[in-house]
Amino acid sequence: MAAVRAAPVGPSQLRVQIGLTGAVYLNFFTHHFGPDLRYALTVVLMVAFRRAQVRFNVAGYARQMPLLIAFALIGLFVFIAETAATYLGAWVYPHQQQGWQPVHPGKWLAWTLLMVVAFLIVSELKTWEARRAAALSTDPRAGDQNRRGQSRADQAREPAPRAR
Repeated sequence: MAAVRAAPVGPSQLRVQIGLTGAVYLNFFTHHFGPDLRYALTVVLMVAFRRAQVRFNVAGYARQMPLLIAFALIGLFVFIAETAATYLGAWVYPHQQQGWQPVHPGKWLAWTLLMVVAFLIVSELKTWEARRAAALSTDPRAGDQNRRGQSRADQAREPAPRAR
């Protein structure tokens, strides 16, 4: 079992993450009728995350690696799975109509960028949740509320979870 932990980011870093996430996501749609900016976005991502590390635990041992390598490896594994799936006939791309051919290597970068978008969205959501929880815990008007914003009285009205 692996557990991954991300360090909280400040407001300026969060704005950069939101901007990069939006730009990469928008490029997935606009590159069909405008310029394909994935290579430029990749360079910006490499600069923005050049020092970022991902820390994780595997079988009780703490490990870390550069975040960019983690993104690239995940993209590579998805690319390999996509290539294997087309070989096995799960779907066929237009260039494979006359016979199987490997998926274009450019898909590796596309999968890597999609992984970056997913990671940044989750990171932004976790940062927002942590700030909201901190604000609730320090706000005297929040009263006796838990992380979901429920008071103890509301919690008491909820049925207890069933044992399976």
